[in-house]
Amino acid sequence: MRILAQACGERLVCLAVEKEHVPTMRQTAARLGVPFHPLTPEALPHFLCARTQPALLVSAHNSYLFPREVVAHPPLTLLNFHNAYLPDYHGRNAPTWEIYRGETYGGATWHIIAADVDTGAIAFQKRVPITSDMTALELLMATARTSVRLFRQHIDEILAGMYSRRRITAPGRLYLSREVPNDGWLDPTWSMAKAYAFLRALDYGGLPILPPPKLRLGEEVYEIEDYQIGGCPIGGGICIIPSRARMADQLSSAA
Repeated sequence: MRILAQACGERLVCLAVEKEHVPTMRQTAARLGVPFHPLTPEALPHFLCARTQPALLVSAHNSYLFPREVVAHPPLTLLNFHNAYLPDYHGRNAPTWEIYRGETYGGATWHIIAADVDTGAIAFQKRVPITSDMTALELLMATARTSVRLFRQHIDEILAGMYSRRRITAPGRLYLSREVPNDGWLDPTWSMAKAYAFLRALDYGGLPILPPPKLRLGEEVYEIEDYQIGGCPIGGGICIIPSRARMADQLSSAA
């Protein structure tokens, strides 16, 4: 928002739909001197479709799906940040699936919002390398930093609407928020590389984005809260060691 505030001045308005974002957005808008409007999901389409003059709407880290009437409203240009290198991995939690599937890079993409999720024309994008030990949280933050650099680099083009738009002709698989790799279960028969990728893919540093990975050992079910790579206590070699794990029935009874 700071980049837009510097570039747009009094023409900028801050909107917030998701309740959990309202306090932070309100404080940021007040600090920057930007008008702030908290709107319900039902009120937002009416607010946007009432625009009669050309307007740019910038959406970043936003799970709200804009209705078709908003997307099709002629005065509006809707620009969205997606934390993957489109057209691959559109939908939710792209860093998770990229790490789980062994990709060597993720990405940051600014694209025009279309009626279908993450299928609009690409404006700007850049790849983000995925290192061998990177967690989902680390990749998420790396793509966010890259998105800010891209936005800052192209701010004049964005405000003028003078940039190329590359149409997506074959979008990849759409990932839904409820989907979790292997339904969240660590398979003890996996290779260490696959198991480590699975754990990193679900690792958002404690943020409530995905449930903790589960592991069944005999009749017991555990939720893995933390893990590390180290020497195997039995047989030598290198192992993945759950450094914090709690039995699932203990968790449910404590709740």
